[in-house]
Amino acid sequence: MPEVFGNAPTGTVTAGGTTTTDTAFTVSPVTAFPVAATTPAPATWFRITDQALPMPTEIMYVSVCPGGTTAGQSWTVARAQEGSTAVAHGANWVAEQVVTAGTLASFGQGASVGGPTLAGLGLQLLTLNPQSVDSATVATTQRLEAALVTATASAPVSTLGTWYSGSSLAVSSPCELAIFSEAGTLLQGTADLSASIVTATAYTSLEGSITTVNLVQGTNYYLALLFTGTTMPALADSTNSAAFGALNGHYPSLLINSQTSMPGSFTPGTATGNSRIRMIWAR
Repeated sequence: MPEVFGNAPTGTVTAGGTTTTDTAFTVSPVTAFPVAATTPAPATWFRITDQALPMPTEIMYVSVCPGGTTAGQSWTVARAQEGSTAVAHGANWVAEQVVTAGTLASFGQGASVGGPTLAGLGLQLLTLNPQSVDSATVATTQRLEAALVTATASAPVSTLGTWYSGSSLAVSSPCELAIFSEAGTLLQGTADLSASIVTATAYTSLEGSITTVNLVQGTNYYLALLFTGTTMPALADSTNSAAFGALNGHYPSLLINSQTSMPGSFTPGTATGNSRIRMIWAR
């Protein structure tokens, strides 16, 4: 999910931001902002602050902006990012794009093991380097499988995905992807994706949209999937028959059987550890 930049863009916010909870802004740019959009992939975004306030009073992420200098633009904004605090801005306050510590930390920090970086693939979280994917193994029905990942940069994500293959598939609801906190609390999940799963003799990507989750640099998250059916697809993974114990209260990957729906939470330290890591991404 690339961060995009303009040359010192500013704009007057004629509506929005005057309370601490507004997320829909109306903006008339003075100098052109870049385009921020959730579709088509990869989604783009940028960071702003109030020009009249000292940094970092409130850092905000803009996920929807048409770009350019047309007056009365509609923006979608996430408030109080990177540990900052939401404030009530004055009438007709001026928004400016900024580079923050989170921006600088994201440069060149894609998770890579001798292969493509996260940034190169347009991703923010990735459970498994694509160059180390082993032969896929068939999913087990109603089994939640999750892997622990660390955000290398603060950024919004609005799409989760995985790779699958298989013929004569028979899947049913729920087939979902989700992102959980390190403590095992569900943050967001996709809608049921079973209708999108088709016969595929080669790896095929499966993606679903989620309500935007704003990742925090250095924070751990679990990316998870839950598939249901009688003839299940094979999911790209790192195949290994060994099951390792927990480290510092966490398994690198885990599984929880008999889940008829995406759980609202799980307890990482008491789930079953599993060395097989499914290929799941967030962008």
